[in-house]
Amino acid sequence: MKKYTLLLFILGLLTNMNVSTLAVSETYYSTTYLLVNRDTGAILEQLNDERLIHPASLTKIMTTFVALEMMDENQLNDTYTLTHDIFYDLVSLDASVAGFDAGETVKIVDILYGIMLPSGADATRAIANYISGSEDAFVRLMNQKAHELGLENTHFENTSGLDHPNHLTTAHDLRIILEAALKNSTFKRIFAASEYQSSPTNFKESGYTWVDKNLEFANGVDPQNPLTGTKSGYTELAGSALASTATVNGSSYMLISSGAPYNPFDFYNVQDALKFYGSIARDSNVSQKNNQQTTEPPITKINEPRKTELFSANLFFLIGSLTTVIGFMIYLISKVFKDA
Repeated sequence: MKKYTLLLFILGLLTNMNVSTLAVSETYYSTTYLLVNRDTGAILEQLNDERLIHPASLTKIMTTFVALEMMDENQLNDTYTLTHDIFYDLVSLDASVAGFDAGETVKIVDILYGIMLPSGADATRAIANYISGSEDAFVRLMNQKAHELGLENTHFENTSGLDHPNHLTTAHDLRIILEAALKNSTFKRIFAASEYQSSPTNFKESGYTWVDKNLEFANGVDPQNPLTGTKSGYTELAGSALASTATVNGSSYMLISSGAPYNPFDFYNVQDALKFYGSIARDSNVSQKNNQQTTEPPITKINEPRKTELFSANLFFLIGSLTTVIGFMIYLISKVFKDA
């Protein structure tokens, strides 16, 4: 008897639930994110955006930005010969590389693209040596820039984003770094590049061809995807991260995310970005339709709910309520007989 009573009671509760509460809300893989309207500065979505995180290769946004600030545009055509010390531990650290070799002479602009598109740690060390003579000296410039930007929760220990207990930032700070970097026209061009062909080197006559795999994946999912630039990263401590910009219905947006699972084929960080920007597009379309409705002449007839729909909804609610009451009454009666 108790089993049937409990079943009726639960059924009644479920029947009375608003159907919308049963719908699964849109979820994201990332555990930290910050979505911003760049035109207005409004924060649209956020989760743990001020929590300390490991930035992984999103570090390279600051590396490239600082490098560009430390030289003039003419230096982009200079060359630098990569030294052996750049490569000594990159394999053991499982660092991503652009593909350069010790002794290879490469244009500075190609090194910068090698930082951002293939996310090369060999390239970050090369530019650090070119600018400052060593990675440690260049990292001091990165931390100085973080201080100038007023970032109280950001500290760098290397140029590439390899995990380190003190190599930390927040989504909030990464947004500020990327916004500042995008004011530099060369950085903006590199960040937006979907593909790049480098100049020939003394080791590689055909040069290097690099592709933004994030944009490539997004285009495969949706050829009309709104992404206008990306930089991704992954380490064990950071998870899969992404900094991206997009244009939706004529407005510019930015998303910083991290903590998504990593899979070289599924691009969970990019999937999250497409979800976020897709939700903006849907909300914008709904808003436009509502605006159109409100500006229509007053004589326009507004469709009312059909009586059959109202009757079905009321009947559904009535059945649920009766089921709940009957279940509770059976429970009371069974309790009385048991006590008797």
